[in-house]
Amino acid sequence: MSTVSYTAAPTALDANGVCLAQQLVEAGNLVIAGALATGGVATFGEQQKVTIASAGNLSALTFTVYGTTSFGNSVSQAIAGPNNETVSTTANFKTITRVAVNGAIETDVIVGNSNAMETPWIMLNDEYPLKGVSVVLSTGASLTYEVQYGTRNMVNCAECETAILAKADGTLTAKGTSEAVAVTIPWPLARLKITSFVSGTATLRVIESAT
Repeated sequence: MSTVSYTAAPTALDANGVCLAQQLVEAGNLVIAGALATGGVATFGEQQKVTIASAGNLSALTFTVYGTTSFGNSVSQAIAGPNNETVSTTANFKTITRVAVNGAIETDVIVGNSNAMETPWIMLNDEYPLKGVSVVLSTGASLTYEVQYGTRNMVNCAECETAILAKADGTLTAKGTSEAVAVTIPWPLARLKITSFVSGTATLRVIESAT
């Protein structure tokens, strides 16, 4: 028998927590000086998606976000700018070290963190097919989550995250309270996907047994 666990303690949504409202006269880097930043680096409580918002049409521009994952691996993603909206990365970032733009910005743009995210994958034991899976929320936590299982691939590297096929648990989906389930699965990876976060923490715990 073995037990693995991971506790997610995300940062609440802060639309300008990475970059305060600013413009650029030419291509370059945004100044990272929001409430979540220290010394030009923004840090989230958990690896989370990054949001970019503007009331103008910046869709012709490409914003490239650079940073690290919760495991400290480098990660970057390029996304088209917003058009009077908020756009979000699909990659998760624990830290943001640079936000580059390939052209001038003539209307204010802000950068922050999303209230959606996926935790890093945790390794399960293939030799213990019977698993007791639980998610325990802290007192007063306000969030919605699902448990996902993944195929074995390279883990702990940012570029591999998208190569892992994720499958949601049939029971632990769209949950907002502490829940537990017993399953028999061949999947060797597990993680939490938080679809909406306000406050609190969530701990994914998997107890594995051969019988």
